[in-house]
Amino acid sequence: MESPVPMESMIQSVSDYLNLYSRSKADSEATEKILSAMKAIDRKYFIDPESAYIDDAMPIAQGQTISQPSTVGMMLFLADLKSGDDVLEIGLGSGWSACLAAYLSYPGKVISVDIINELVRMAQKNVTDLSKSLPEGDKKRLNYQSFRQINVFKEKGWLKGMMFDRIIITAGIDGRQHPIIDQFALEYLANGGILVVPHISGPMMIIRKTDGMLTKAYSEDSFAFVPLITD
Repeated sequence: MESPVPMESMIQSVSDYLNLYSRSKADSEATEKILSAMKAIDRKYFIDPESAYIDDAMPIAQGQTISQPSTVGMMLFLADLKSGDDVLEIGLGSGWSACLAAYLSYPGKVISVDIINELVRMAQKNVTDLSKSLPEGDKKRLNYQSFRQINVFKEKGWLKGMMFDRIIITAGIDGRQHPIIDQFALEYLANGGILVVPHISGPMMIIRKTDGMLTKAYSEDSFAFVPLITD
């Protein structure tokens, strides 16, 4: 069953929200790219189609949720994805945000990981179903993404030698996990890179790495996320 709410309603809701935080022409251009990605990467392939275009968080398998489109848009906005960026997404969910990142960063590589194997399998199926509907120009933007079931905080050997321009974490941290995130950024964020991570309850944190040093900023809004598992 199709959603009683049209896609245009979701796109307008995300647009209205992101435009509250646009401070420059570059911000407006970034917002337009995110909206174009959301139009191309149809959310109905990643969630119950009847609820696909409601701007709200939705439950998925294993007691997890996927964030509302406006929140996903804000994470992408703060990450400031550029064409050619290599991206690590931690917390795969249904695969929608991973595909949006792949669309925006093409031809950069996007690796999305999750500790729950069922979510990885579900996301792979969702992307397969989506790909069948895409024109070739959009389909090729997903060619450089991959999914993997792993806890990257416990199995760091898998990341040996890898560096990422952007790291997006889609689950929330508490104060005790700040040193873990800082160390992860120092080890795997490329020079000039950005890591975005929310708190379980509170603002999103934006970490930038420049010449081996980290600087931090915080989103103006507060959010609620499921906890990030790092142990």
